[in-house]
Amino acid sequence: MAENFFHIHVHEKTRKEALRVLKSFMEGKKYNLTQEFTGKEIEKFEFKERKNQAIFIITQEHKSWTTIYGPMKENELLELALFISNKEKAKTLFLMLYEDDVFLYNLFKNGEMLAEYNSCPNYFEDRVTNRQIIESKEDSEIFLKEFPFTKEKKSLIKKMLTEGWVINQKDFERNSKYLDPGVLMNEFGQSLNIESKYLNINYMDFFADQDFLKKFPNYKNLKILIYKKKSYLWIWLLLLLFIFSGKLYQLIMSYF
Repeated sequence: MAENFFHIHVHEKTRKEALRVLKSFMEGKKYNLTQEFTGKEIEKFEFKERKNQAIFIITQEHKSWTTIYGPMKENELLELALFISNKEKAKTLFLMLYEDDVFLYNLFKNGEMLAEYNSCPNYFEDRVTNRQIIESKEDSEIFLKEFPFTKEKKSLIKKMLTEGWVINQKDFERNSKYLDPGVLMNEFGQSLNIESKYLNINYMDFFADQDFLKKFPNYKNLKILIYKKKSYLWIWLLLLLFIFSGKLYQLIMSYF
């Protein structure tokens, strides 16, 4: 079965800072934080999909990263990564493995996207232009400048991104392990000091297997947040009550 991995990794910010910005973002989407789980409470938590509810999982800081797993679609997670980078004046990295076929990343800093990568652009588009090829190579140079990599690590990252990039069928003839998007994602992430246990997470597995959470190393150090969509039903009920009470008053008065 093909895997889909979607993560946001926040650079050099604490979980507390990430949580604060997530709350602000979700309030903008008309969601309220209703419950938090951590420590022993996590063992009692059951993942269930409910309408108008969003469940997020946030890691503790690991090395120089804090990782967020969430239920939103790709474009919404990209929006969240951008939002965090802007509010915290930070670097955020969105990583995605799509159907085991494509590896993508987007790097944001201070509220703007600096660089992006798609290992197989033709997977989503009909054709890739020469301009897009050049821009992709320029993006990798920008990305490398944002982290204190050694010369050797820069060469390795450039090698994996170049060898993993597929434009046409001939590219598959290369003898490179990086043609496997899963290998590419793992080694790319690990080159940034993001351990594989934080990379190989399919968010939906938490719902499919209730024991999946306990398989996560140090799972009691995770934090689970439940957000619920704000309900304005009571406003409509009051409005209806106001309308009908007025009509009821008129009906009563008509008998006198």
